[in-house]
Amino acid sequence: MTVANNHTFDYNEEGMNDTIKAIESVDGLEWGGTDKDVILEKDDVKIGLICDTIWGEWEVDKIIERIDRLEESTDIQVVYFHGGEEAYHTEEYWKVQACHELVKAGADLIVGAHPHVLQPLETYRGVHIVYSIGNFCFGGNTYPENRTVVYQETFSFDKNTKKIVGRHENIIPFYVFTGDTNNFQPAPIDDEFIAGQVTDFMYRKSASLF
Repeated sequence: MTVANNHTFDYNEEGMNDTIKAIESVDGLEWGGTDKDVILEKDDVKIGLICDTIWGEWEVDKIIERIDRLEESTDIQVVYFHGGEEAYHTEEYWKVQACHELVKAGADLIVGAHPHVLQPLETYRGVHIVYSIGNFCFGGNTYPENRTVVYQETFSFDKNTKKIVGRHENIIPFYVFTGDTNNFQPAPIDDEFIAGQVTDFMYRKSASLF
């Protein structure tokens, strides 16, 4: 779970501390933030997760430092960032440049959040970038845009060198809510036409989600 976002200190230091205590009370739930990396392990592969904010290209250097540090102890470096303009389905130029710099620095996957709507997938130098994952379960208003995805990435490794030899993404279209208004109950989109609209948008085959 990330606590790196623009609402982190809405309730000041006390609210932040209460949130961290609540997270840590759940067995097995890890959290990351602007000054805390997360290292996960699966099948002898170590995954470094960097949670941070990006509001402009000037914030890239701090994340590159974190990538460099994690490269010494992990096999995969994932950046999950919060930033960008709200309600735009097209990624900003500065955000593209920032993510490209992170890929050049060694990031193996980049996923963004904050716009509250989906922004599409790009593959840059073989690395996948999802500029905005949109909302999932969202309590901010009664009628959030009702399209989102679950994004999955599978990495293949050379057993001897521990180097990445392949990667494959899986995009699962979801509704953000399933009632007449927001009921905080996401669900997979089972309508093939609507699901196709979402995947076409994410793969840049269509400029519209609807």
